[in-house]
Amino acid sequence: MSDARERMKGKKLFLNLGSGSKPMLNYVNIDKEAGSSVDLVLDLEKGIPFSDNSVEKIYCGSFFEHLKNPNSFLKEVFRVLKKGASITIVTDNACCFAHYLPFKKVGKIHVGTHTSNEFEHYALYTMQDLQRHLNLFGFSHVSVKFFKGFGKWFSLFLKAEAIK
Repeated sequence: MSDARERMKGKKLFLNLGSGSKPMLNYVNIDKEAGSSVDLVLDLEKGIPFSDNSVEKIYCGSFFEHLKNPNSFLKEVFRVLKKGASITIVTDNACCFAHYLPFKKVGKIHVGTHTSNEFEHYALYTMQDLQRHLNLFGFSHVSVKFFKGFGKWFSLFLKAEAIK
């Protein structure tokens, strides 16, 4: 962890949470699984090991739906973000018909109970769900839009942006 922190010393701290194999330049790329593009290997379900009010920007791409407890995660995100800092969440759109096609494997979709595979989705979200989650933890200027597609039924993803 010290290498990533050392590299970011004196710079604005941007975190790419749940980065997987999609690193972002000038971000600390954090994932549960080690990989060549991962700066820090952490279980983000157990907290975010950065100081209060220390992070300028957080990006979560195709990660939020894999969280067992999104509320505790958002509480941690709010804690580490500086006032005026932003979070962007890109997650599957629960209303997109493609998630319900019989040939598409999406794992066990549910809310509140555990699945057997760590990489399966724990929940899918609607625009209203994301808005509600972010507002619940005090985020402002919350914007949720359809992403990569068009309209409610044909957009695979939702993109939520909010400010602390």
